[in-house]
Amino acid sequence: MEENTDFIKFSEIQPTEVSWLYYPYIAKGKITILCGDPGVGKTTFILSLIAKLTNGEYMPFTHNKNEPMKILFQSAEDDNADTTLPRLINMGAALDMISSFKGKMKFSCFDENLKQEIVKQNIKLIVFDPLQAFLGDVNISSANEVRSVMQNLTDFAEKSGCAVVLIGHLNKNTNGMNALYRSLGSIDIVAAARSVLMVTANPDDPETKIMIQIKNNLAPCGKSIVFALENGSVKWIGLSDIKATDLSGNNTVTDFKNACDLLTEILQNDDAPSKEIFDLAIRNGIGMTTLKKAKSYLGVQSVKKGKTWYYKKIESSESGDKP
Repeated sequence: MEENTDFIKFSEIQPTEVSWLYYPYIAKGKITILCGDPGVGKTTFILSLIAKLTNGEYMPFTHNKNEPMKILFQSAEDDNADTTLPRLINMGAALDMISSFKGKMKFSCFDENLKQEIVKQNIKLIVFDPLQAFLGDVNISSANEVRSVMQNLTDFAEKSGCAVVLIGHLNKNTNGMNALYRSLGSIDIVAAARSVLMVTANPDDPETKIMIQIKNNLAPCGKSIVFALENGSVKWIGLSDIKATDLSGNNTVTDFKNACDLLTEILQNDDAPSKEIFDLAIRNGIGMTTLKKAKSYLGVQSVKKGKTWYYKKIESSESGDKP
């Protein structure tokens, strides 16, 4: 009996390793989602990475780098001439390595003409900002419609080896919702992505932002990256142990009492660096949302000394009755 050629045995498949643009955040040949509230700095974040990739520089906080690569960056929100280009120049990007389609894209980002052009130009990273603007007539909330186009994009990314980054806004539901479910549209968009990154305000330092990896199907989630926005560019600050669960607000009354006790003990005699307090909170299983509630309840103030933020010593008159 002739064997069906539509099937392949796993013994016939050659194992391969995942290749990375930026380990463990952005993989080659895979879809990555970068999400965040409007204006939080996610576009500036990705443009800073693009600048490094076009120059073959080391990626932030790693010892690895790629060969200089061509990139397609398509934005439906920012003008190339007066917004994106000045940012890229300020970041020192190799401008001849970055392309954008002329005019406004009227077709879906999964169009066959676009795919062919990407392969022809030897582009290694494509970025769409925001995703919602490039889906054409697809209903972003329809699982059936979204699933087919995401599978189409997944297949193209794997065959071409292009990394695909889709930038998206978060919905407004912050009431304890898992960060994965705050992306607009069908959950099938998130399901198709191998990595999901979220840019948000840094709860430990009001002057900085933080990028948190909230999903990774290819490797352990990476540490969160702290950065600051300065003159349209990014200043890389360091790594953090903050996780998305620390921002979810899903904490109990007991957690709140523990947070109050922790702050009272640490701040009874002197000011303390906010980063040290947060590290202690993590080790004690206290989320950032709960810590902030306890800080407010106890009347603790923040003060900046030099470049470091501190929680001020608790004065007896500043705190209420402990829970």
